[in-house]
Amino acid sequence: FATGSGTIYSLSLSGSVEWSVTLPARMTSPPILDGQETLYLGAADGRLYALTRWGRFKWSLPLGGSPQSIAAGRNGRLYVLVSGGTLVAVSANGAIVWRHEVGEGGFGPLLGEKQVYVAAATGNVKAFTAGGKPLWTSPLGTALTGSWVLGLHELYVMERDSRVAAVDTADGTIAGTSAVHAVGTMNLANDGTLLIGGRDWLVYGYLGARADPNADWTAASADARNSGHGAGRLDQLEANRMVSRIPDYLALEA
Repeated sequence: FATGSGTIYSLSLSGSVEWSVTLPARMTSPPILDGQETLYLGAADGRLYALTRWGRFKWSLPLGGSPQSIAAGRNGRLYVLVSGGTLVAVSANGAIVWRHEVGEGGFGPLLGEKQVYVAAATGNVKAFTAGGKPLWTSPLGTALTGSWVLGLHELYVMERDSRVAAVDTADGTIAGTSAVHAVGTMNLANDGTLLIGGRDWLVYGYLGARADPNADWTAASADARNSGHGAGRLDQLEANRMVSRIPDYLALEA
């Protein structure tokens, strides 16, 4: 883990410090570890740093702004969102492959099987190929919260007005909008159920490839599935239409 001062610590499972490294500036992005056991971090000096699993320096790369978030692709390529609204693709050996301006105040990147998604806080969601070719821009027309999740065919994005929009990943069209007064984060269960927490202390779920804007499925009574206790694994929520009320003294168990 990294501290605000720019020191990274590696801890063993027993809690002892294995090694520590201090970089020239404070960290601006959480550290990530790729499949090759290389550790990547962004710092306030505008550079992306790569370290070995054991804390040895590999390389650093100036990106023209502080890295805000990093995603590692399966091909060893990194996708970095830089302050000021630039998405940068970086090779495993520390070279810039491509870059695109995406808008300030954004979040992401989020990686699909063959696409890279990024969003601006103003409401534009953009998709690129892994090679940097722009595919589409979906203007949602409202500010976004930063909570989103990728489904099989759709990207579910929480808007600032507490709605959830389903964006078709093939062409960026809006496949549907949920009127749920969403709050917090969303989760996608193993069976494809999209789970959304509402301001009314209800957990809403949408089953299937698309979020159905009419499937508000309020449960009128408690039964084995709608006990109100939120118990059980998320992938066991099989009902096509179901709402579970979560009392303020209970936590949803995953």
